[in-house]
Amino acid sequence: MANGDDEDGRQLEDFGEASEETGPDVGTEPAPDPKRLAFAKQVLAGTGFLFVLAAAAYVSDAAFGGDRGKDIFDAGKTILPPIATRVLGYYFSRSS
Repeated sequence: MANGDDEDGRQLEDFGEASEETGPDVGTEPAPDPKRLAFAKQVLAGTGFLFVLAAAAYVSDAAFGGDRGKDIFDAGKTILPPIATRVLGYYFSRSS
């Protein structure tokens, strides 16, 4: 068995270099823009914080027998996910 061959005598491919099938530019995407990443982090953190506040309003209002907390939570449940998906779509879009 020669160096670089497997038990059957077939030539093993070196995965450290680009092969003809994958091309030389696989995995060489440019690094993400730090400003975009900071923007995405801030918006997603704010969205998550608002969702936690809405959940807290729901729980605390339910403890006192009210139903306004449920309305706030339902509105947050409807409004906040589209904001988060829009930010993620903006950040992870292919165009830079």
